[in-house]
Amino acid sequence: MQWLRNHLTAVSVSDATTRDTIAAALQDYNYLCDPHGAVGLYALQQYQVQHNGAPGFFLETAHPVKFPDVVAEISGAAVPVPENVAHLFALPQHSTRLAASYDVFKAWMRSR
Repeated sequence: MQWLRNHLTAVSVSDATTRDTIAAALQDYNYLCDPHGAVGLYALQQYQVQHNGAPGFFLETAHPVKFPDVVAEISGAAVPVPENVAHLFALPQHSTRLAASYDVFKAWMRSR
């Protein structure tokens, strides 16, 4: 456990900071982040502040098109849809409401 404490850092990021980071990345780097990537970028920036500008990188976990309303509101433009995913928007959406219970979720997963 101590090894993890010595090698990992956690950062809490608010929705407002996430939005600000998306806007700043677009303005400063001409890079459009998705919200998950913005959290990673902000965490990296905080790490660099605490570690004298240490080099680093962040990874995106999604494409901005996954969050079109949020990203479009921040960027002021519609999110470009990549050709290879455009067909997905024509598919019907499916969702299943489940109780907030691990056992319910596990049973649902096993029934698939």
